[in-house]
Amino acid sequence: MLTAETTIETSNASRYLVQLCTHATKMGHGLRRLHARSTHERPEVLDVDWSDTHGVLTLSWGKCTLDADPTTLTVRVDAEDGEHLQRVQDLIAADLERFGRREQLTVAWQRVQAG
Repeated sequence: MLTAETTIETSNASRYLVQLCTHATKMGHGLRRLHARSTHERPEVLDVDWSDTHGVLTLSWGKCTLDADPTTLTVRVDAEDGEHLQRVQDLIAADLERFGRREQLTVAWQRVQAG
């Protein structure tokens, strides 16, 4: 399993966590056609579970775990191989950066070494 993680400093961490999980839930309920014109392939959303401070997205390409506190949003992605890890990273980063564009939110991933 390969892993990457990012920590984003923001006072809106909980809002972004909930927004991402809500968006993923909509994608999982057959609304993928919203992205039908997009050139980016989207994974199948298998499960989404969240609260205001913790969320887990289970995708066909891997898993995304989010944790929010008053000043940071920590996002961890896991996938079986490098290609799927990169795809999940790109997908999550694009959505979060779009949601946080007013705040000029940026996502900078770091690979986490096994063990």
